Amino acid sequence: MAFQVGVTGHRALPGADTTAIGAEAAKLFRAIRTEASALLATDQASPTPLYRADPPRLRCICGLAEGADGVLAEAALAEGWDLVAVLPFARAEFARDFTAGPAVNRFHDLLDRASIVSELDGSRQRGGEPYAQVGQQIVEQSDLMLVVWDGLPPRGPGGTGDVVQQGLDRGMPVAILPSTGRGPIAWRGAAEDHVATLLQTALLPPADATGFPHRYFMEVSGGAGWARAVVRWFERVILVGAPRPEPLPIPPAFPERAADTWMAPYFDAADRLAGDYAARYRTAGLMRYALILPATAGSFIAAFGPSWSRPLGYAVQFGSLAAVLAFSTRGGWERSQARFVAYRALAEYLRNASMLAPLGAVAQAPGAAAHQARASDWTAWYGRAVIRDMGLLPSRLDSAAVARAADSVRSRAIEQIDYLLDRATHFAAMARRLKRIGLGLVIAGIGFSMMRAALPYAPVEGRPVVWSNELALVLPALAPVFLGLLGFGEYGRLVMRYQGVAAELRLQVSALDKAAPDRAAILRIARRIADVMLAEAADWQLIIKARTLTAY
Repeated sequence: MAFQVGVTGHRALPGADTTAIGAEAAKLFRAIRTEASALLATDQASPTPLYRADPPRLRCICGLAEGADGVLAEAALAEGWDLVAVLPFARAEFARDFTAGPAVNRFHDLLDRASIVSELDGSRQRGGEPYAQVGQQIVEQSDLMLVVWDGLPPRGPGGTGDVVQQGLDRGMPVAILPSTGRGPIAWRGAAEDHVATLLQTALLPPADATGFPHRYFMEVSGGAGWARAVVRWFERVILVGAPRPEPLPIPPAFPERAADTWMAPYFDAADRLAGDYAARYRTAGLMRYALILPATAGSFIAAFGPSWSRPLGYAVQFGSLAAVLAFSTRGGWERSQARFVAYRALAEYLRNASMLAPLGAVAQAPGAAAHQARASDWTAWYGRAVIRDMGLLPSRLDSAAVARAADSVRSRAIEQIDYLLDRATHFAAMARRLKRIGLGLVIAGIGFSMMRAALPYAPVEGRPVVWSNELALVLPALAPVFLGLLGFGEYGRLVMRYQGVAAELRLQVSALDKAAPDRAAILRIARRIADVMLAEAADWQLIIKARTLTAY
């Protein structure tokens, strides 16, 4: 369990009672710690706890600017919170913002006491942009904003009013201390100021979440052995000799990053389970058609086989048709379909999080409020909980670090392009092969019909006549088993969809190659790439809900 409070305030506080400001802030930090501990204790007493038993990770995220920032940061430290410092420049450059004496000494003292320091690649030549980036990073990371604000509209990017507005725009609760220090906390963006309610909103899943996680996120990959085997066997039969696209050149791999290490257990579990349920989901669709083949074989054995084999033929026919019925009911595939979509969305969300983390940014879940993740799907809540647990990574985003992050984004995008193009080629080849098999069966049926028509004029009678007659009827009847899979048009839609997403990612990689070598420019493109990759997974939900794609 983790909870993060972003703090900011005016640099100049003329005549303000800073002692009163610190006392009010400390009271809020203390109340949050008390309620978080109580919430965790309640959770641990549950038969299905959501969180580990470790004490809650409570972090105060602060820009450490002169004035109110120092007062709020000291209040958080006094209450046992971790301090996370976000600086617009390298620390030596940022120290020039402070007046000599107590102000700069307080800055260095807070910096030494910070658990994590993130130094952005700001430049004095960019005016207020570096300070705006600090405000954006604080808002992105936080669950609640605590500000010392005079209530006036924003007077420029990165100022207190601007940061407050960013928080409100994202649906975040904002606790406001008057800049004079005289008066209690006022609240905006929250239905009520009760701390327990605020924590429950951020840390507990929505009550209306569909398919909530107790069974899901504690689930262990079963390997889906039989389902994967069926799918792979079918695709091997259909895709013999199918071409594969040439992979794009991927930049060299980098040493393992902290974000990858942190996210790996969560991503790997979701990715494996998505694969398991995708295999089961696809198998249900394939079995509806493929089982017609043993049913037909069973009918042949029952009709034309030796007397001792006929009961076996009837059993095979009956069992195959019963299995077709079972795989055709919603209970046979709907559960696998829902879990496949949920785990795939979660895996993509976590992959995006590990991609954006080196740039100090947070991935956003589709359809969720940016911070509380109050979505109807539990994956948004769970993904946000993992990101919150990781928090902001310590970093100094100089030009070399930004270049490494850009190469990492490029590598992930190219890997995804290769995957999408491979899937497009895969499904295009399957569509061609299914068409050929179906048409081949029709042609074979016509050939046996012609043979049957010629047999009366030949000195042949008995069993050959019967067999040619049956094959002339049955072979064309088997063609829909293969043409039926093709007839829905799903393979063609999947090919176009994968190619379209790959084309968009190519455009973004091209833009990345031309981008200015600074964090802001790289981050804009990285977010677009993350959005495209996440939308590719999220679109499955829309396609399935619209009934334009079934279990194929």
